Amino acid sequence: MKNSLLLLLFFLAICSQANAQLSRYSTLPEQKIQPRTNTSQRNSNRAVEQRVAGQAAYDSQVKDCISQTKEMYESAGSYPQTISDGWHSTIMSTTVGNDCGPNSYLVENNRITKWNYEGKQYVDVTKGGVITNGKAIYYMELADGPPLYFTVYFMDDIFKR
Repeated sequence: MKNSLLLLLFFLAICSQANAQLSRYSTLPEQKIQPRTNTSQRNSNRAVEQRVAGQAAYDSQVKDCISQTKEMYESAGSYPQTISDGWHSTIMSTTVGNDCGPNSYLVENNRITKWNYEGKQYVDVTKGGVITNGKAIYYMELADGPPLYFTVYFMDDIFKR
């Protein structure tokens, strides 16, 4: 009898502790939202201003690169009609003016076939890419908008002649 009474008390103790655990976690704790202080608002505004200033500086660099590349290309006067097969260092710019700089492209049969993107991966160029007068234009389809056009200038080939 004593053992069964102890067993019953032990069972009740376990059940009551389980119920306490259940009731403790049966609702989500109320979350308190901290109001923004002037300091955190100022820090947030400063971060946004820095991002905008950084983007403006980048946009300015890209526009300068595009205009300098076009001026240099036009100053050449004459251009190669064919570019030899193989990898070439080039200057690439987008027609929407959001990128410009050195890139590497694979040329096969006077046509761009691959782009060495950031030195890490190779992107097939399938839309356009025929080289005329030392430059080529190609485009890539984007999932969320209009196609993105690239102009590739083979400056090394233009000026080594």
